Amino acid sequence: MRGHSRKHRCLPQKSEAFVCSAPPEYRSGPLTARTVALGTSTFLLCLVLAAGRALKCLTVVDDATQEAVTITPDRAISGAYVTRIMDAIKRSRGLPKVIRSDNGREFCGRAMAVWAHENGVALRFIEPGKPNQNAYVESFNGRLRDECLNEHWFTSLAHARAVIEEWRSDYNEQRPKKDLGGLPPAAYAAKLALQENQKPAGSVTV
Repeated sequence: MRGHSRKHRCLPQKSEAFVCSAPPEYRSGPLTARTVALGTSTFLLCLVLAAGRALKCLTVVDDATQEAVTITPDRAISGAYVTRIMDAIKRSRGLPKVIRSDNGREFCGRAMAVWAHENGVALRFIEPGKPNQNAYVESFNGRLRDECLNEHWFTSLAHARAVIEEWRSDYNEQRPKKDLGGLPPAAYAAKLALQENQKPAGSVTV
């Protein structure tokens, strides 16, 4: 993996996340040969460049396939920024009908509320102080920190993006998962999408 091997410790911060839960027949947008999802999880975490400037990472994870759909570092991430990322995901993968999130301002502010209304997505919020309701994204958060963010001394935003994207690709394509039948997330996603697309028109998954 590219990047300096010097360890870098991220600033501690409460993760801000949402988890979506909806079976494929309740998703908006087409199923693709690339992937299909039961829902997605997203959260923000913080890292610091070598020069001392803080960055945030917006991470979107597919709960059904365990794919890291995107990990987007930037200097600032607002509610409007999140909606632009979700619009890109909508074009490539479709959207869930229900999003469950905590009360982070990026996820429960006006921008997300308007976006959710316009896209027919219902917003639901987890109870304060109960991260167990968001266990999967908390686990992924820790893995990303331990295996990538804390292992590199990022010299610039471009450097952070390159290293994080390489980690994301490796996570999706080279990591077999026992609960995915021994397949890595990307391969399992393709298999699931193929199964869904081969169903007769009008059939409903139970």
